Amino acid sequence: DLAAGLTAALAIQTPVVANDGDTAFPSAMQSLANTLTNAGSGSTRSTARKAVIMITDGLQDYPPRTKGNQMGPFSNTDAINACNAVKSEGISIYILYTPYARVLNNPFYVSNIDQYVRTPP
Repeated sequence: DLAAGLTAALAIQTPVVANDGDTAFPSAMQSLANTLTNAGSGSTRSTARKAVIMITDGLQDYPPRTKGNQMGPFSNTDAINACNAVKSEGISIYILYTPYARVLNNPFYVSNIDQYVRTPP
């Protein structure tokens, strides 16, 4: 039911974060795994297939910052386990990767992000 899906999608409330937001990826994926029910075969409406579509820059930025600098590529065990928990429900994960345009006049970007997106020499 495309109309119901569109209505549900439009009702999603996303947080507005001034300046910088954290990416609590493992806890978000674990929350999805705990919330979503198993995916079906897709042969009927009641056995629908399910998917998570993630748009990401591919960098971790876990809260709280009081733990120190936790910037870097998604590569830790928590992130992998969180994805596996969602996939174990039969849910497909699709990723739209959004690379950064270099912003060398932004001190936060230069000190936290640029080191992970520069092309190696």
